[in-house]
Amino acid sequence: MASPMYNNEPVIKADLSGRTVMVVGANTGIGYEAAKHFAMMQPSKVIITARNDNKAAATVSGLKNETGFQNLEGRILELSRFASVVEFADKFNKDGDDLDILVINAGVAYEKFSKTQDGWEETVQINHLANSLVSLLLLPRLAETAKKHSSLSRLVIVSSETHEWVDLRVKRTGPNIFEYLNTPESFHEQRYPTTKLLNILFTRALAAHLQPTSDIIVDAVTPGLCRSDLARNTITDAQFDAQLAAARSSEEGSRQLIWAAVGPENATREEMKKLHGQYVHNTKIEQVSEWVTSEEGGLVQERVFNETVEILSKVSPTLPDVVKTLIL
Repeated sequence: MASPMYNNEPVIKADLSGRTVMVVGANTGIGYEAAKHFAMMQPSKVIITARNDNKAAATVSGLKNETGFQNLEGRILELSRFASVVEFADKFNKDGDDLDILVINAGVAYEKFSKTQDGWEETVQINHLANSLVSLLLLPRLAETAKKHSSLSRLVIVSSETHEWVDLRVKRTGPNIFEYLNTPESFHEQRYPTTKLLNILFTRALAAHLQPTSDIIVDAVTPGLCRSDLARNTITDAQFDAQLAAARSSEEGSRQLIWAAVGPENATREEMKKLHGQYVHNTKIEQVSEWVTSEEGGLVQERVFNETVEILSKVSPTLPDVVKTLIL
């Protein structure tokens, strides 16, 4: 049943011949449906990530059966452990595979404060810090692939329209945003939207700082409210029945990810470049929240980016070289 809450345009098509696509967080929901759409565009390869071997194997098998596309590869990535992210990226970079499109889709929503073994609040680590680490460590592969094929690579970071519900005002967060977010006192029902705001701020900052010669388009996208597994750790279906009845299906939501990754349809190179640093909602570029574009939002955006890079440089010995090479 189509969502009465949104207009749902048909999924756009693109010729992905010779292209390699990676979807981080593809074993269920929106990520799975996005991987399915990519597979039906006949790329060179689709790589999916999952938290363990069983989930990766089941995802690959399901995608092969549903699409008939066989060149699928599953890789293990556990975002709650920085060591897993570093190992994953190091192996991928060492293998030397092309990477034309990277979709960062993995995310969680928890209702209780808890920390990972790395010492960070789980939602912040998984939804922002670890996903940012994947993005940064795979930038060289995106840049090298773009250069190799004289093309534009794409980095898509999945955010949410819920980023509009929150802000990170300096008077509340104090001098260090992530130290503040790592305290039980800061944790409340708006933690998920806060991580989605971090995604928006990071995307905009990365786009602004990325060397233009890298030929990488970075954008953020919201799939809208979808009937997916995201709420499995926070709320019951009974609590959410009214909203879910009006929500998009996971497949409908995945169309937004596809548009952000290959759209606009039949666009020229220059038209595609207009997506750089933008926020995609309902298959078009839309404005982010007023706070994000405010003077304070701009200052906090730089703080989020700098703090993120500083934190992640301590867990990845190669990240400082990536930043030095590709970041202004």
